[in-house]
Amino acid sequence: MESSKTSSEKENDNLQKLDGYKDVLLEIKNIIKSFEEKNASIDVKKESQLNVLRGKINSAIEDDRLLNCLDEIIKDRKNKDKLYVNALKHAYDKINKSNKNAEEKRKVFTKILTGLKLDEIGEPFTRNAQRVKVSFESQDSFRANMVRYTRKRQLGNYSPEWFLDKKSNGFAFIDELGVERPWASNKEYKLTEIPMKKGIVVKPTNGSGSNGVYLVIDLDNIRDVKRKKVLTSWDAFKESMKEDISSGKVKRDVWNVEELIFEDEDQTEPSRDLKFFCFYGQPALILEVCRYPETRYCWWDINGNNILTGKYEDRLFQGQGINDEMINLASFVSSEIPSAFLRIDFLKTPNGMKFGEFTLRPGLFEQFNKKTDRLLGTHYLDAEGRLVADLLSGKEFRAFSKIKSTLT
Repeated sequence: MESSKTSSEKENDNLQKLDGYKDVLLEIKNIIKSFEEKNASIDVKKESQLNVLRGKINSAIEDDRLLNCLDEIIKDRKNKDKLYVNALKHAYDKINKSNKNAEEKRKVFTKILTGLKLDEIGEPFTRNAQRVKVSFESQDSFRANMVRYTRKRQLGNYSPEWFLDKKSNGFAFIDELGVERPWASNKEYKLTEIPMKKGIVVKPTNGSGSNGVYLVIDLDNIRDVKRKKVLTSWDAFKESMKEDISSGKVKRDVWNVEELIFEDEDQTEPSRDLKFFCFYGQPALILEVCRYPETRYCWWDINGNNILTGKYEDRLFQGQGINDEMINLASFVSSEIPSAFLRIDFLKTPNGMKFGEFTLRPGLFEQFNKKTDRLLGTHYLDAEGRLVADLLSGKEFRAFSKIKSTLT
């Protein structure tokens, strides 16, 4: 019996069992190795193909035949896409006509859906997928909605919220809501007219990113935000601004001046940014940005959890976080604007948040990973539905309508 075996005998039995698994373990190891080699081969092949295409494009540019070259590349891609789409549709047809039960069909249709683009999904698939309760969540995309939003603007004046993109208009609206913000000069300045004073932010009237943005902490401590430099004199500051204009980073010699908000009571550190991705009254994602001594980023979900989004992953840090008061303020401001989405940027102070600016179309939205893109896409669709429902119920958006009618 097993219980009568000595410890030595039991050890021998275990060794024999392990010997029996050696072949299996070796086979698994070989499979893994083969898989890794195959993936490496695929990666090399893809990179090789990409280099060939880049070479074609470079040659076409030199020979002034880029459009013809692009036609060929686009045609080739469409043919390859069509091949795989037809294969997926074949799988759908076979399973749809089979005697598989609803649960089995739901699993297959859900998998097929993840391999199709929105414009590749036909009516029969949509109808039959709905019958077996397939979720179309995999088609939700913030990126797609941002592109669609751009196209909607091209068609006409269907995006009234864009008047908030001008900072002075945004400030006027925020004042109407009674939300705190930095003071800002109503005057637009030329480089030679900027007041020589500390505790101000100087930025181009129509700028992008942090190009041409300067924080005048003191007259001998002026931070060039874009270049990550500290300028120690007013003359160096003006020379840097001239370089911004001559290089084209700043398009016009027209500048705004506003209050510099500090994060600490001693007024030594400029405030960090808190950027709320808001979907008609509901923040879904928050980006905390600390710009000194170098720009670093921290992403938060609505529950205050650190998350990864695919953006800035080489420059992340552990931020200070958010609280309910911050979320409620962002929610309130967003709910007073008839738009499915906009980003509301705040400045953090020792006494809470002050409004910074509105951003209607965040930059580099294509860098979000699939999970984040889908999450924000779902919020976008939900916000559109809630907004239409409120409009049909007679919501007036009084502060928004008052400021828009006054300023446009």
